Amino acid sequence: MVHPPKRQAFLVQHFLQSGGQLLLELGTGQLVDPYAEMVIEVWKAEDRAEREEAWRREKRRLHSLPEILKRGPFDSIAREIYLAERPLWKIEAVGVGVFTFRRVARVEIPALEKVLWVDLAGVELSKNARRKLVRYKKGKLPRELEESVFALCEKAVRRYLAS
Repeated sequence: MVHPPKRQAFLVQHFLQSGGQLLLELGTGQLVDPYAEMVIEVWKAEDRAEREEAWRREKRRLHSLPEILKRGPFDSIAREIYLAERPLWKIEAVGVGVFTFRRVARVEIPALEKVLWVDLAGVELSKNARRKLVRYKKGKLPRELEESVFALCEKAVRRYLAS
C-alpha cells in the first residue's frame, strides 16, 4: 500500500525510534511491526470516514439542485425556459363580436390563463380584401392595419395588468 509522504515519514520515524524492532509473525514467517500495523488501520478508518463524509456532502448538493420532474424533450428545465421565453400576450383571433357586431380581437395572456376581447373599432379593411383573406387565404394584411391592431391590443393588455 502506498501512503502519502507525511504518513511514510511517520512510519520511518517510528521504525528508527524503536530501533528497528520487529516481531516475527507466526504462520507466515514475516516480520511485522504491530504498532505500525495499528496506525495503518487507524489511517484506513479515517480515510473511509472522509470518503463517506464527502459522499454525504455530494448527495446533499445533488439533492439541492432543481428537481427534474420528467426527462425528454420537454423536461422541467426545458419547460422553465419555454415559460420564460413565451410572449406576455398573443392575438388568438380577429372577428366580429356577437353582441356588438363590431370588429374584435381575442387576446390571450398565457401566464394568467386570461382571455381579453379587444374592440377594434376604427380599424377597418375593405370588404373585398376581407373576403380574399377569409375565402381564399390570399392577400396580406396591410402593415398599418397590423400595427394598429397590435397597438390597440397592447394598450388593452397594459390596462388590464395595471388594474
